[in-house]
Amino acid sequence: MPRARPAPSIKNPILQRLYDYWEGKRGQRAMPRRDEIVPEDIRDLLSHAFLIDVSDAAPRFRFSLCGPDVADLFGMDLTGSALEDIDLADEYREIVHDYALAADHRRPICTRHHFVNRTGRSLDYERVLLPLQDAAGEVRWLMGGLVGSARLSAAAAE
Repeated sequence: MPRARPAPSIKNPILQRLYDYWEGKRGQRAMPRRDEIVPEDIRDLLSHAFLIDVSDAAPRFRFSLCGPDVADLFGMDLTGSALEDIDLADEYREIVHDYALAADHRRPICTRHHFVNRTGRSLDYERVLLPLQDAAGEVRWLMGGLVGSARLSAAAAE
């Protein structure tokens, strides 16, 4: 039986509810299986949710689903995009590290990011990453939630 682990420090109630759902599906295991996640159970959270395919080969992390509020925040639908295709500016390495940490260590991660991307879009958000396993116990997906805001930076607006 996996050791009890401390919950990540989640401030946003939407993300907390997504984590609680994942935790309920997890039970005594390290993580739930992908086929145990029922979108209808979390219908009111889906606009803030996304699903990442985790691969052993590059690109390692690719969005397979992206809720509309996540798309609005980034100014584009991320479905089908790999992390390296997204303008994450100087936060890129840290963000990829977050995804790798959740997948490789098989544990939930909650982080906050604030940055201005190369197009002048200022993003400020909290994100939770929740690993999901396949039938063989391998992490093949990350279920995520993201809540925040975006605006044009003052320099880009001029």
